[in-house]
Amino acid sequence: MKKASIWIASILVALSPTAAMASSYVSANGSTRLLLDEKNWYGEYQTQINGKVWAGEITPGRILGHTGNRAMYSSFKDNPGVVLESPDEVNSFCSGGFTAIQTVENGRYVLKARWSASEGKNCPGVGQPITLRLVEALPIADKKGDYFFENSKEWYGLPNGQNEFHTWDLWQVVDASGPLSCRVKPNGKIMKTYRRGDRITAGYDGRGHASAILGADNKETHPSALNPSSIKGAPWMRTSDKCFVRANRQYIQPLSGSKI
Repeated sequence: MKKASIWIASILVALSPTAAMASSYVSANGSTRLLLDEKNWYGEYQTQINGKVWAGEITPGRILGHTGNRAMYSSFKDNPGVVLESPDEVNSFCSGGFTAIQTVENGRYVLKARWSASEGKNCPGVGQPITLRLVEALPIADKKGDYFFENSKEWYGLPNGQNEFHTWDLWQVVDASGPLSCRVKPNGKIMKTYRRGDRITAGYDGRGHASAILGADNKETHPSALNPSSIKGAPWMRTSDKCFVRANRQYIQPLSGSKI
């Protein structure tokens, strides 16, 4: 389990900020997560079968239809060595066909995904297709309407590596009280303003993976160096304009990552 998580985290860290525009889909019980590049329909997934963690890649395939109403026909392959509960399973993997039907429900993208294993080593699913309903995993604010690290993560939401400090990329201003102030630092001088309906992108530090959300009492230039548990106060999000807005659903709300 631990090595499987490290393997997934290493893939996520390696991807560039532009690749972060992919969509993250999750099953109802959270046991399966799929990161999908909406432009090329390349994917990375992590799932649990019979208590074991499996992870792998989906290769770009044939695409029919248009955004919100399209189908993908491709293939998948697990990555050997991810299932590590016993020495006999070090090289376990499955491979075969992968299909996905994308629709839209209540403004959120939904996938009907099907893994059809046809071969592999120690593969428990050959001849037993698995079909799952996966919903785009948009951030959900807490009871106070705030977005913190824990409820605004992109990718698979893993709690390790720089992924711990990467928030959702795409947001829209919803503040109805007037222009939304973007400040040089939390509670600082106003640098610019956004209008209701404006789309904003979460910002990064020079390394491309710093936190975009920090507490109002945080004075650090590079919050990615901090432990999330040490960050206190109302959350603020750093935008690509290098200023901060309050990270609360009263002011901003996440947008679907499916832009193509």
